[in-house]
Formats: sequence, structure tokens, C-alpha cells
Amino acid sequence: MLQAPAFAATVILVLAAGSGVGISIFSVFRNVLLTPLPYKEPGRLVQIVSRWPVGHQAAPGMVERIAEARMQLTPNEGSIGIAH
Repeated sequence: MLQAPAFAATVILVLAAGSGVGISIFSVFRNVLLTPLPYKEPGRLVQIVSRWPVGHQAAPGMVERIAEARMQLTPNEGSIGIAH
């Protein structure tokens, strides 16, 4: 190491960068895939997606249908509806 300090510094920097990348990837993996969702029953979550061509509006009655679906939920359930 004393004979080639530039090489030693390069090796140390490459090892540090590799360790940092590995730790970062594991952290993302753990938080996205291994940590449970912050809901009581995550298996009951549902996503409904409708896409319209650019320039078109939401289907007629969409807001009313979302409101009607909310009325059918029990007090312990919740929903979010977005129509644009």
C-alpha cells in the first residue's frame, strides 16, 4: 500500500462505493417488499384504474358511483376515490 498510494486509494474507494450500493439496494428491497403495509388487512386493498384518452373527461356518473360504493362500506372500512 505504501508503494502505490493511488492504487490503494482507488481500491478503498471502489470497495466503499460497492458496499454503499449494496446496502442501498437491500434497504429499498426491505422497505418495499418485506415490510408489511400499514393497514389492518392489506390483502383486502383494491385498486381500480380507468384511463381515458387525452382530452376526454371521466365517465358520466363516476363520482356518483364512487359515493355509492362508499355508502356500502362498514364504519371500520375506508375508501379514496379520484375522478378527473
